[in-house]
Amino acid sequence: MFIFLNSLCLNAFSQDLDSLHQQQRDSILIEVAKDVVLKFGPGYYREYKHPVIKRRQVPPLGKINLTGDNAYRVFYEVIFFYDKTKELLEYDFAAKVNIWGDTHEPINVLFGNGLGKNISEISLRSTGDEINQVPYQQVDERRRERIKTLLENDEKELEE
Repeated sequence: MFIFLNSLCLNAFSQDLDSLHQQQRDSILIEVAKDVVLKFGPGYYREYKHPVIKRRQVPPLGKINLTGDNAYRVFYEVIFFYDKTKELLEYDFAAKVNIWGDTHEPINVLFGNGLGKNISEISLRSTGDEINQVPYQQVDERRRERIKTLLENDEKELEE
């Protein structure tokens, strides 16, 4: 029985996420994202709401993808939210983790304070003192409004 279940798990983790049923895919993505947040910024992990998962694709060579690397490659964005009545961060989320759809490997993580980390295979294997964790910190309302305006302007620029 153990061998059967183990082979089922290995099979699911070796498949392209697009080929899995949504429930199984979401479960894998949330598990990977949770591990990343707990490892690199545990102060930002929240079970406030169910995380939102968005399917994305790396754009082709151009303004956003200057090198053309990974053009059209699928990745997923897992977003953990927080209760805005209890705390205030620079962004509207506690943490956002991007994960490759074909390998299930995390790409990067952005925390609600605006700090982020690109995740390499080496940093995934790091343990204990080797990990430089992002500290938890809140912001004041005025700074948050300024950041929100800048982000909205950037989004408008990308749409043009």
